[in-house]
Amino acid sequence: MNNQGNVPSKKTSVLYHHRYALRALILVGLLVVALVGFSTPKAVTVRVNEQVQTTHTSKAYVGQLISEFINPNTEMIMNYNSNEPLVDEMEIVISTPKTLNIVIGDVERTVKTNALQVQDFLFEQELTEQKGYTLLSTQPTAYLAEGMKLTFDYTTYTEDVVIEEIAPVVEYREDETLVAGSEEIEQEGQATIIERTYTVRQVNDEIVERTLVEEKVVDQGQPTIIRLGTKAPEAEPVAVASRVAVEAEPIAPTVLGTIPMKMTFYGCQSCGSASGIPVDSDTKMYQGMRILSADWSVLPAGSIVNVPGWGQAIVLDTGVSGNHIDMFIGKDPVPSHGVEYPTIEIIRLGW
Repeated sequence: MNNQGNVPSKKTSVLYHHRYALRALILVGLLVVALVGFSTPKAVTVRVNEQVQTTHTSKAYVGQLISEFINPNTEMIMNYNSNEPLVDEMEIVISTPKTLNIVIGDVERTVKTNALQVQDFLFEQELTEQKGYTLLSTQPTAYLAEGMKLTFDYTTYTEDVVIEEIAPVVEYREDETLVAGSEEIEQEGQATIIERTYTVRQVNDEIVERTLVEEKVVDQGQPTIIRLGTKAPEAEPVAVASRVAVEAEPIAPTVLGTIPMKMTFYGCQSCGSASGIPVDSDTKMYQGMRILSADWSVLPAGSIVNVPGWGQAIVLDTGVSGNHIDMFIGKDPVPSHGVEYPTIEIIRLGW
């Protein structure tokens, strides 16, 4: 008996298995569609510029959802890619081009940007603190809105070098080789040169702070040195008057010559006489004239002089040297100034 008619051919067997595989693929596809189509709705927040809306959606991808809020062909920036899957509590931020008003100091301008937040715009425009810009009007995390005004201070730091000349000081030195009252420059002075370096802080082109960071002497300079004469001038030659009696009255004030003098004062506790010549201890006078002590090689004893402010005086004492006279004031207090420098007139030289 021939059973070949009941046995499936090899070709029929392959088609049979392919048919079941195709059915399986169709079932899987239907299952995926069912899962996608009937997935649990997700709460998604969509922010378009300053408008915010929360929606519940069963869509699978970001790109599927945003078409409900904005034309996909619109120029925009988004914080997620269109092919990213949607998840519950997702926040999608969409930004379209905005025109902003930027104020830096007294300068205002408009800028167009696609940035989402202020901090994105600051980075984009290099308006950062590292570049010297300080944002005044809002927080960096704020979202940008059409027409928003952003105000900045612009701070710069510069270096300023100042050169200062300080006039030389003047030093006076006494010189006994020069006549009293005369001067002679020994050394011409030179200015001291000082260099100061400052850091200058400017805000919006206005200087608000200067800080000294370095000071150095570039040239020490030198003082002006002036020599002052202290030598007493020599007396002018005068004719020697004839000797007169001690008791003679004061002679007529005929001036024989003049001589500059240093004048001091002296007194006594128990006044008696000077050089053996009796004097009036009450009036401190001798024949109506004040009594002087002098260097007798300059003004011999008995010389009569006229002292400015004091009148006529006669030399009856010694004890000083050079162009120096000492006036007798008895028991009176010494004048507070203590010393004078008169130019005296010689009326008589010696007795």
